[in-house]
Amino acid sequence: MRNEDTKLALRLITDVLSNPRLKPYDGDQLRKARKELMGMARSGKIERRKLFRAVRIISQILQRLL
Repeated sequence: MRNEDTKLALRLITDVLSNPRLKPYDGDQLRKARKELMGMARSGKIERRKLFRAVRIISQILQRLL
């Protein structure tokens, strides 16, 4: 995972966290996904399961917001 991609993804998650329509549970889930992405960014290794889980969480929450 390139550093620029990780920074952009984390910035976008932070932007979504500031959305007033976000439910408290959704915020907790987004923070969990952000933590997993940050861990992968630090280690430099992409773990497919963790990446898929983070993307699934983010997409489900964004789908509910739309």
